[in-house]
Amino acid sequence: MSITIKLSPLATPVPGHAFLQVRGWEQDAGNLEFAIQRNQDDYYLQHDRQWGNAPCWFAQHFVEDADGDSISYQAGPEIVDPLLLSSVTSIFNFRLRSPDGSVEDENPMRLAAGLNSSLAGSSTGAGAAESTVSLTPPQEPPPPVIEPVEAEPLPEPMAEPVPPPQPAAAKSRTGLILIGILVLLAIAVGLWFWLKQPAAPEPVAAPVAPPPVAAPTPPVSAVPCSVEALSSETELNFVQACIKQAPDSATLLKVIDLAKTNKQCGVAQRLYANRAQAGNIEVAQAYAREYDPKYLQPSACFTAPDNATAAYWYETILGYQADNAEAAERLKELRP
Repeated sequence: MSITIKLSPLATPVPGHAFLQVRGWEQDAGNLEFAIQRNQDDYYLQHDRQWGNAPCWFAQHFVEDADGDSISYQAGPEIVDPLLLSSVTSIFNFRLRSPDGSVEDENPMRLAAGLNSSLAGSSTGAGAAESTVSLTPPQEPPPPVIEPVEAEPLPEPMAEPVPPPQPAAAKSRTGLILIGILVLLAIAVGLWFWLKQPAAPEPVAAPVAPPPVAAPTPPVSAVPCSVEALSSETELNFVQACIKQAPDSATLLKVIDLAKTNKQCGVAQRLYANRAQAGNIEVAQAYAREYDPKYLQPSACFTAPDNATAAYWYETILGYQADNAEAAERLKELRP
């Protein structure tokens, strides 16, 4: 019988700490080793809380619980924090083995509701007291006093000299000469402008404007959860966009069937697991039946029954809906 793993809050919740319980381990409790792998990229949790592509084994001392059919230990932030900070679509595979590696078992690990990372318990203290700032406006200096300046008296205008009277005959000749000079100047100026006037330019045809170029039509993004998006988007982008759209259970199950038909097994499993972990009973029930030997219809993505995995998802259903009779009945038959 395969093991069943559950990570739950402590009886008195402490951020960053949890109760890691393993059922079905047929060997002795004590010093054991475990590794945790996430399915989004198959990376393993490392000792520095990062994820790497090589298995990393954590050595811990497990004790046998009072019921006698499970073993457990209290996990700290080095385990709880990176699991909670991982992607919401992550499913974790838990591997448990004896220290010498002679016995090993594995199965999906369930994260119970109510877990909090150690970051949830951090707080920032009050800062130092602020310095007092005066709010009294500065006194403005009085405006300068402008003393009146006595204006000096203006000098009286000098009388213009009166020219001596000229004889009438001299005035007449002088006027005729001035008139003649002005006429000659007017004729000369008119002649000069007439000779210098440029020839009228020939009319130039106006340039013909080129026809407007139509702007390229931007590509239209595929609708989330559609056939077009399934063939054009990456697996992770498609799943995230589809979940963000929040389709109803019937629509989501049709999308999963479409992914199975197109042999996009990663998309089908991610959509199943995300909604089942979030408490969607219909999706969780359909996912359990993909592994249940009673209901399995072999496909490219789900080829053979798996009692332990089916039992895990029936147990998940009971965690959200304790009175679900079918889930209780199938769990009892799969895990006698």
